[in-house]
Amino acid sequence: MGPRAQTQRAQHRAQLRRPDRLGQHRDVLVADPPLPALTPVQWLGYAYLSLVGALLAYVLWFRGISRLTPVAVSSLGLLSPLTAVILGWALLGQAMGGLSLAGLLMVLGSVLAVQWQTGRESSTPCPTEITLATRRPA
Repeated sequence: MGPRAQTQRAQHRAQLRRPDRLGQHRDVLVADPPLPALTPVQWLGYAYLSLVGALLAYVLWFRGISRLTPVAVSSLGLLSPLTAVILGWALLGQAMGGLSLAGLLMVLGSVLAVQWQTGRESSTPCPTEITLATRRPA
């Protein structure tokens, strides 16, 4: 290790040390201070985020993917950024220009087309199902 690297390490160590009340230097971690105690309203908000925002979302997601085709499920992932853009525009007043609106409509149209096509394919019986359903037992 060269002299310049040693100097930089010494400066870094000096930044991590600070004098305490008695003037002695002690090593301290560079971190945020501890958080204050949460109020009951904050605990309720945390519980809501945990239960509704996480638990209910996961239950609905896994219930949905068990009933949909893989193609339909994969296209639904595109709705997350789409929802973020719409909520940012509606709730936060963020600007949405012509190009972003065109992209939003293109993504929404593609998701709807995939969902419509996979819905039609799943409701149309397979040719072997038609043959088996119309054949009468002898």
